[in-house]
This record gives sequence, C-alpha cells and structure tokens, in this order.
Amino acid sequence: MTILNPEYIFGCPQCKVLFLSDTDNIVSPCPVCGFAVVSKVDFKYQTPNIELILPDTSSPQSFETLISEFIQPTKFKPTRLNCESLLRNMKKIYFPKWLLDVSAQGNWNATVGFDYQVESAKESYQQGQWISQKVNETRTNWEHRTGLLENTYNNILADAQSKDNWITSIIKHSNFQKSEVYSSTLKPLVLIIPDITPDQAILNAASNLKKVMSTECQKACKAQHIKSFDIKNNYTNHNLSLLIFPFFHTWYQDDEGNPHSIWINPQTKTIAGDRHASTKSASKYAMILFAVSLTSLLLTVLSGFLSAAIPPLIIAAFLLLMVTIITAGVGFYCLIYPSQWNKQNQKYWFKKSAD
Repeated sequence: MTILNPEYIFGCPQCKVLFLSDTDNIVSPCPVCGFAVVSKVDFKYQTPNIELILPDTSSPQSFETLISEFIQPTKFKPTRLNCESLLRNMKKIYFPKWLLDVSAQGNWNATVGFDYQVESAKESYQQGQWISQKVNETRTNWEHRTGLLENTYNNILADAQSKDNWITSIIKHSNFQKSEVYSSTLKPLVLIIPDITPDQAILNAASNLKKVMSTECQKACKAQHIKSFDIKNNYTNHNLSLLIFPFFHTWYQDDEGNPHSIWINPQTKTIAGDRHASTKSASKYAMILFAVSLTSLLLTVLSGFLSAAIPPLIIAAFLLLMVTIITAGVGFYCLIYPSQWNKQNQKYWFKKSAD
C-alpha cells in the first residue's frame, strides 16, 4: 500500500469537494461541479492508503474523435467550444472508492433453490389425429439451509463520495476487476478526497459484503438460486484502503464568460457535459437575415409598383416575397434555437462503445 504525501490541497467553494494534488497546476473550474473556481485551502487531512488503481494510458488527443462527435450537433457554437480548446484544457482526475478488508464469522440461514427437470407430455391435434410430444420443464425445489460462515474478505467496494454528481454517473459502468496495485511513481496525481468517513464506509460496505457471502453460501450448498439470506456476523480485523480510477475533465467558456464542463470515462468512452449554443452568435446570423429580409421586402414593394408599367416584374415581386418570408423565418429560428437547445442539452449524454 502507498500513502500519498501531497504538497497541495484544493477546495471548491460551491460543492465543497476537496482535492489532493502533488502539483499546484490544478484544473479550473471545479472538476466535480463544473462551475466554481477551485483554490488552495488550509486543511489538515490524513491521507488513507491507496491500494489499487484502475490503469489508464489515454492521452487527451485520443478523445479527439469522441469530442468532435459530441459537440458536432450543436449549431451556433461559442468560439471556445472546439476540439482544440477542449483538448488543451483537459486534465486527468482520480476518483476514490473505499476498499474494505475484514474477517467475518457468523451463523447464516437462507432459502436455496435446486433446479430439476420434469418430463411431461403435450397433446396436440394434427391432421385428424392426436399427437403426443414430450416436453422437458425446469422446476425449482426450495429448501431451508443453515450454517456457520468463517472467512476473510478482501477489497469489498464501498462509496467514498456521498455527492451524486455526473462523475459518479459516468464511472458506474467501469470494470473494477481490471484494477492493479498502485505505484507511487504515478505523477502528477490529482485525487478527490473522500467525504465518507472510514466508519461510515464500513457500514456502507455491509450490503456488498452480504452479497458476496450470499453467493459463497449458495455455492457451498451447490444450489442454483438463493433468497432470504440472513447472517448474524461478528466482524474483526477491519482495514480500509482506496481504489482510485481516472476520469477526464475539460471545460470551455461561453460568449458571456460562463464555464461549462465535459467529463469522459476513458475505459467505457462515455462522455457527458454541456453543449452550449451561443445566443450572441445566433443573434448575429439573425440580424444579417433580417437585413436581407428587409431589403427583399423593399424590392418586393418596388417591383409591385413597377409591374403596372412592366408586367413581367410581377414574377420578380413574387419571388422576392418568397425570399422575404424565408429569410425572416430563418432569422426567427436563429433567435429561438439557442434557448431551446440549451434547455434540452444540459448535461447531455453521449455513449460510445469501448474499443
């Protein structure tokens, strides 16, 4: 196990999340809430042991295609919503999970199910006669079992962060079975500090531990099913450490200077974040279209007057009227689009299968 000795601790004034870092070049805005600017804080923290890490060798450039596909549908993008800017701002952050090692002893009882085959016959009337066909049906025999369980369990997962945020959503499908022993040579490192205490983590791990015990007792009974599992445990030799796994955070500013964040799970290639449309950019296009529409309207009126003397101009007047209507309609669309798009696409998800 490895103990971190960070030089810096940062905090977010909005979501109150703290970060350990061995560099003062931490990302801004906050890689958790995505809004407030993080800053150094005076905070005493005893860093827990890091036991495992979910390895990742991805570089920001490896997500260029994923990001391009994510932001491509957005019309009237802010100036800074582009691949080059997002890749330049991208940083790797590590998210924690508690790992519990514990010895358990206790009496258990459960209802276990054993599958067995029953052969029956199905009668059907075909071509003027009754035909009997054999049918095999799987049934389950449920029996009560009790026993004594005594074992040591290692690396039972429990949450280390209490806040439900976009990071917890994009990492929930990660395969933690691919974790490796952590090495302190990993530099640089920015780690979110757990806000769930070790004592609370032990209580939270109980449900996962019970599932592991249930599966173990099911296998011991050589049963195919188990339900109503209950155990009265005596836990000893608790030991807590951390599993850390990476995600990538990047951000951009809209035309008003407001920050917007994007998160990426490098293992599952899941991406989430704000795809913001620029009201300022859309308004520019709208003003140009309204100017074209107004000019077309004036030419329509002029052609209409002149058509009395030059009848063929009535066709030109009709065509100019169509141009007036179409450009005005597209101009109004430009004005409405950003607000509608931004309401529908805040924290919009894009899922891409892992390579």
